[in-house]
Amino acid sequence: MPNIEIRQAVKSEIMEFASINQNYETSHVWQMNRIMEENNVTIGFRETRLPRTVKVDYPYPISQLEDEWDKSAVVLEARITDKVVAYLRVKDIPNTRIAWVVDMAVDIRHRRQGIGSSLEVAAYQWAARKHFDHIMIEVQSKNYPAIQFCKKLGYDFCGYNDQYYTNMDIALFFARTVR
Repeated sequence: MPNIEIRQAVKSEIMEFASINQNYETSHVWQMNRIMEENNVTIGFRETRLPRTVKVDYPYPISQLEDEWDKSAVVLEARITDKVVAYLRVKDIPNTRIAWVVDMAVDIRHRRQGIGSSLEVAAYQWAARKHFDHIMIEVQSKNYPAIQFCKKLGYDFCGYNDQYYTNMDIALFFARTVR
């Protein structure tokens, strides 16, 4: 595992984030099934293997980060040898005591090295210091690597929104109690 420095980011460093390749590949998706009957709606998700691996664009352009920065409760960054390789952005949802991870990206060249996990641990510790009750992560239904990441870290599936992203992908929500 590389020597990772996790720290709170400052807005003046935002241009460094532009070099992070946020896109990903996936071989699975969570497919939603909806059955609507007269007095009953049944929603289910099932893991589906795709016929081939697909490349997926990250749902938020890096340019949006500058506009959203001041709405963030905290932005954390991961550095290796003084180069930003990942970041995580948390929003505080008023009156909910939920720390919401709305944006997280690890550069494609640095994935599967513990960097995302280190960022999540730092976000969890930040949420605990701020006395949040839960920490929640949003992911695209086709971001199978992120879904597996959430499950590995002890997050539980807790909901979805099929009108969330501008690209019409379904947002899945995973949460974990902060102790």
